[in-house]
Amino acid sequence: MKNKFYILSLCLLSVFTIVFILRFIVGGDEDSWLCEDNQWVKHGQPSYDHPSSGCGEDKLIGGDKDKHDCLIAAGYSWCQEKEKCLREWEEPCIQEKAFEYLSKVKNDTNLSFSGIGNTSFTWNFLTSESKGDGNPLEKEIQGKEINLENTESKVAEEIENYFQKENFKIDSFNLADGTIISKQGYKKDNLVCIITRSLVDSNQGDNINNINIKIECSDITNIDFL
Repeated sequence: MKNKFYILSLCLLSVFTIVFILRFIVGGDEDSWLCEDNQWVKHGQPSYDHPSSGCGEDKLIGGDKDKHDCLIAAGYSWCQEKEKCLREWEEPCIQEKAFEYLSKVKNDTNLSFSGIGNTSFTWNFLTSESKGDGNPLEKEIQGKEINLENTESKVAEEIENYFQKENFKIDSFNLADGTIISKQGYKKDNLVCIITRSLVDSNQGDNINNINIKIECSDITNIDFL
């Protein structure tokens, strides 16, 4: 009888020891934060917020950085003009004026535009050299853009009215009126913008009358021939 008692006690002690090892040695602190895949993940029910740093930061080296030490994995790139690393969607490297105005368009219209991205587009300039024959000079310029997909045609008219209320003038040298795609150019001081309307793919059923809208803007202050 005593042997059975000793054997049972030994088994219970062994189980307790295994549980203790798994719980406190292998499993670690039950109520804490663990770093998994570069993110803080709850382990149990910690009574405090996750740390603000220290998770995966040591991995953001080597291939995750460019030659200027910008963290590519975090969306940073080197801006030569400002001589620092930045995220283009938060702070533009160049074309600040275009970035700021498109941010204003998004806020004022409250439409579901995309984020502000980089773009290049063609603008027709009437320069001192081209005034003689009346033919503008076509030049590709860098700028910023926002997009609005699959919306009603009347929205484009609302946006165009908005630009006119903002004291932009229609530029007659930057117009293109087509059945599928049409463009309207606007200019205010040294800020130029083009609003492009294009029909949504006719294969999308009930939305065949809807359009996609793209607004591209550029600050032409430093265009050398102006």
